[in-house]
Amino acid sequence: MGLRKGERISLQLYARSLPRQLRWPFFVALFVMVSPVAASAQPPTSAVPPAVGTVRGTVYDSLGQTPLVGATVELAAPARVVVTDGRGNFVMDSVPVGVQRFTFSAPDLDSIGLFGFAREIDVRTGDQRVALATPSFGTLYRTLCAPNGAATADSAIMFGSVYDARTRAPVKGALVNFGWFAVDTLVGTRVVEVLRQATTDETGTYGRCGLPADMALRTQATDSLSRSGPISRVIGNARVFRQDFYISGELVGDSAQIATRGTGIVRGTVRDERGGPLVNALVVLLASDRTARTDSLGQYRFAAVPLGTQELSVRQVGRGALYRLIDVIDNEPVEASFTLPQVTVLATMNVRGARRPGTDQAAYLARKRVGFGKYIEAAEIAKRADLPSALSRLAGLSIQQNGRGLSIMNQRQSCQPIIVIDGFPGTGARRETTVPVPGMASSSTPSMSEMRIETMNVRDIFAVEYYPGLAGLPMQYVSGDAPRCGMLLIWTVFARW
Repeated sequence: MGLRKGERISLQLYARSLPRQLRWPFFVALFVMVSPVAASAQPPTSAVPPAVGTVRGTVYDSLGQTPLVGATVELAAPARVVVTDGRGNFVMDSVPVGVQRFTFSAPDLDSIGLFGFAREIDVRTGDQRVALATPSFGTLYRTLCAPNGAATADSAIMFGSVYDARTRAPVKGALVNFGWFAVDTLVGTRVVEVLRQATTDETGTYGRCGLPADMALRTQATDSLSRSGPISRVIGNARVFRQDFYISGELVGDSAQIATRGTGIVRGTVRDERGGPLVNALVVLLASDRTARTDSLGQYRFAAVPLGTQELSVRQVGRGALYRLIDVIDNEPVEASFTLPQVTVLATMNVRGARRPGTDQAAYLARKRVGFGKYIEAAEIAKRADLPSALSRLAGLSIQQNGRGLSIMNQRQSCQPIIVIDGFPGTGARRETTVPVPGMASSSTPSMSEMRIETMNVRDIFAVEYYPGLAGLPMQYVSGDAPRCGMLLIWTVFARW
């Protein structure tokens, strides 16, 4: 339906603009329908219309292709606010006649950095109906990425700003790196890591088109002297996401250096689904591989935390793990509390693959498609009495138990492969790891020999992969020389699955 005379569409995006080369902010059309409802018949002598009218309508999310429930619709002057119902509908009565400015936003839009859309409506007496809608992804893509082209099915957009974690000033010329795993079929069939970059402009903002929407992205912001921690992010069905970064020099270097130069504080509480404190839960700062345990009140605290955006995780056996991004800023302690529910184990017949796998699962699935290794998954593992009997299903791997414990050997090389649990590599059985298992010491980080792999619960394991040689072996888990004895990877409920 066409617009009535005097009506026009405007869009206001109350967010920091993306780089100019991406033509931000969005200039898009809101799909608006205006259909007046006839006012009640008035006596011939009533020639002067009332001074107010009623506006009814629906707010739509064009990215998710659904009505926006709980969206806030505001009238600028006089100030009025209404919230959409369970069908995305709203009613605002006693609106002054004439051109009025309405804005709308919703938590779902705020979460991806889009909010403050505006529309001017020529309000008339009686009732009138409008439909407010966010721009479609195709419109955004043509505006920001390819004016003369259409978006591909797997193309998504990430944008945001980069700030100095100490001064909070925007950082010009910072690089934002994006990486994900894909299968390359052009030169044989192999797993490759795809890398992309974006650079911030003079306002500290960046934007990148052409990213996968349903794959786990590994992202990090850097400049010559500072950086953020690496973070994992899935853009999701909306295909547009805002991610801001804080960077600092305290996150530059290896984990030992990072752990000694921080000036921030992170603290919080870990509770179960009933609100009770979780005692002895493991909290991990991933950028520096530092750990803390919750006390009798479920509380934890980190001092000397490096400034910058980074990931924090909390985990406990039987409850899985949660991950959260935190921005550690100078002179501002971070409060990060968690509710860690009980892990639900589904019946084998009901288990389905995740539609949007996390970083660890995405990389695992890519390697499995290539097929250089040996693989067993949850359905098969759960049928075994313990993990050693499950590992014995892997061809080329010798599993033996004796008085000294579990022996895991590469049959071809007669030596122990590198053992990697949830991405934490080990050199033999002596490399430290932060994976908690029953019986481990709570006062310090356990070693893999203390973990006693044979005690791990098979219901807590998602998958196992084994590489007897270098072919297809994931080198990101190797430190030092190439492992001639191969690699065994175990993925548990603490993985990004």
